[in-house]
Amino acid sequence: MIKVLFAKDPGGKYESVEIDGHSGYAPSGRDIICAAVSALAVNLVNSIETFTDDRMTEVDADEDGGRICIRFGAPYGDRTALLLDSFFLGLRSIADRYGDTYIRIIDRAE
Repeated sequence: MIKVLFAKDPGGKYESVEIDGHSGYAPSGRDIICAAVSALAVNLVNSIETFTDDRMTEVDADEDGGRICIRFGAPYGDRTALLLDSFFLGLRSIADRYGDTYIRIIDRAE
């Protein structure tokens, strides 16, 4: 199962996104859920770097282990907030379609 943890500050702003695991939906190389989550995560990082002036304090990926960690140490602008909300929506759509057997999204305020 893929677990996605969205950690937020008390004001509701994202502090980090951690993705861990493999969905187990299909064998490696044929797993459409893992592929979709990976594509959304890579697109999120690339979009923040390309379309905003905001910076992530950490972007760490372990492809074999199915782990991606994105951290925000400084305040970020409205564009990054929109990209993060869009990322969350995309993941929620996958979870709604395929169920929590394959992907679990945790939205946690600190």
